[in-house]
Amino acid sequence: MLRAITLLVVAVAGVAGAGWSAEGAAPHPERAVVAVETSGCHAVSDRATGWVGPGGLVVTVAHAVRGSTAVIAGGVAARVVGLDLRSDVAVLAVSDSAHVVGLTVKPGETRRGAAWVAHLDDGRARTAATSTSNSLVITIDEPADDTTYTRRGLSMTFGAKRGDSGAPVVDRAGTVVGMVFATARADAHLSYAVSAAEIAGVVSGLTPRSPSVPTGRCA
Repeated sequence: MLRAITLLVVAVAGVAGAGWSAEGAAPHPERAVVAVETSGCHAVSDRATGWVGPGGLVVTVAHAVRGSTAVIAGGVAARVVGLDLRSDVAVLAVSDSAHVVGLTVKPGETRRGAAWVAHLDDGRARTAATSTSNSLVITIDEPADDTTYTRRGLSMTFGAKRGDSGAPVVDRAGTVVGMVFATARADAHLSYAVSAAEIAGVVSGLTPRSPSVPTGRCA
């Protein structure tokens, strides 16, 4: 699933221009990307993107697994062991993901610069060059919960498509600096990612043996 939403940016520390180009050799984060499929909720998409992170855990967006009764990641059954709707981050435990070299998450705030998005294109993992803004503080009205969420994130010049939610955004070192969660309603070439700091806060302390958590009600 990829949300097309209007975001209110309440704090901006400089935004990358659309003409800013990535430089240097692209890393290969696509090697850690997996397809995520969900079922059990009429409002949950059957397709999103996930990536193998610390300890073999798979990270994806919370809105894709919300209300689901079954989750498949990389073709095998997965358990939801972490879910935070405010940051839109979900963490999955998958039995055979430990053999994949996972991506690391950059703990600090993101600065404007070159980046790459690892996403699935017709089932094939690819890496697309992009440029990111400095870290933003973004406010999102969520009608499904009748509430407003504030999360740290970043904007980027990437035309995200259906199924790209959950795609990791990495820097030159191949370190995760964000994760795609939405595209702008007014600009098909502008997408938004939740920050690595938010992702790290949800992943911290979790292992493949962590207990399953409820996925919540259908949106």
